[in-house]
Amino acid sequence: MLGCYYVQKHDHFVRLARPSCSPHHHSHRNVIRFPSVLVATSHSRINVANSVRKNLAQQILVLESEDQRVKNNTLQKEIASLKAIYNTTLVQYEDILNLREQSASKTTVLENLLADILAAISKNDLKTAQDISKKLAAEITKEKSRLASLAQTAFVAIPASVPTKSYRRRFGRLPC
Repeated sequence: MLGCYYVQKHDHFVRLARPSCSPHHHSHRNVIRFPSVLVATSHSRINVANSVRKNLAQQILVLESEDQRVKNNTLQKEIASLKAIYNTTLVQYEDILNLREQSASKTTVLENLLADILAAISKNDLKTAQDISKKLAAEITKEKSRLASLAQTAFVAIPASVPTKSYRRRFGRLPC
């Protein structure tokens, strides 16, 4: 059989039951004759299109099943955490700059910890950044305490060359 006859029903074509049925039995504008090869190719294309449609429908279902509110809340928490670690790191950086101005300060360890925080933030590893930030805060506090004790020691310690009260008693007044 060289071809098949199809009748248009609504939005699709239906194959006539009898191949010998001629198009004369139907109105001419509703009957179309397709070659067999064209019909087979069309069926395979329809099958491919249907499988693509089913695949897309499944993907849409997956996307619709994801709760966007939960996703947005998670992202908002992550952004808030990032802002908090950024603000903390900024204050710590300023503390390091202030400590660096003092001559007896040792800021190399502090600067390395600050660099580690920035590296963790750049890798979006906020948990590690927060942990290092806590360690940096402790180290900054320790360095400030060390410098404060050095300053107190400097005021309390009197060099041996400074005259004592006995000098005043013996000579009447302190040298200028």
